[in-house]
Amino acid sequence: MLRRLFFGLIEIDPATDGWGFQSGYGLPRDIPAAALPTDAIYLRGMNNESDRYKTPEGAMEFVREKYNEQAEANGLETVGGAL
Repeated sequence: MLRRLFFGLIEIDPATDGWGFQSGYGLPRDIPAAALPTDAIYLRGMNNESDRYKTPEGAMEFVREKYNEQAEANGLETVGGAL
């Protein structure tokens, strides 16, 4: 049910129009930046970075890096140590 609700929201959101979501059922797709609020931190699909998050420590480092990249770009506070 939640999956279908998500697809329903994508189908009516003008920011996702033309991004291939309607034909991408069952396929991983990243949400376009235009559809995200500026204060949101969004972790894109991580399938191609599997070596980075094979351990809890590696995963935390990866998430921290991605968080800080987006936080800095959006003028939000970054983190140094543990999230």
